[in-house]
Amino acid sequence: MIPPDTDIADLSRQLHEDSVAYSNVGLARDPALQASVAGALEPGEGMAVVDIYPDKFADLRDLAQALKEASNLDTVIVQAPQGISAVSDSHSRAALESAQQAVAPGLDQVTALNQLHTHLGTATMPAEWLILGLIIIALAGAVAAFTRAHSSKKV
Repeated sequence: MIPPDTDIADLSRQLHEDSVAYSNVGLARDPALQASVAGALEPGEGMAVVDIYPDKFADLRDLAQALKEASNLDTVIVQAPQGISAVSDSHSRAALESAQQAVAPGLDQVTALNQLHTHLGTATMPAEWLILGLIIIALAGAVAAFTRAHSSKKV
């Protein structure tokens, strides 16, 4: 459930502008802060920093999902005082949740993003190696089948 005092329309508007949104009006008007956070984002990512304390931490995921749908970004990260939550089309929920747990609450946005990216990179690495291994096995099988087919024709 999205916390009732959350202004989704305003946060979505800010995400559309530069992929960074703040519920705190003073922070939202700080161009240097906006630029530093925007520079730490990966392509297709957005970050919303909110001053809310939801009833359940899972409510931050609901907020991230609503902002993702409203902004058409691939990944939306929500940072609240208790920590971060994210939703993504390109990262699995398991990878996101594992990476989120590795990021301590209360960090500045750039540090939090850097830690999240580091842990997401670690979390996705085995899948990439697995896919590469499967491709190599498939190619080896194709070569073996081709060799057998050609050697049986010579007999």
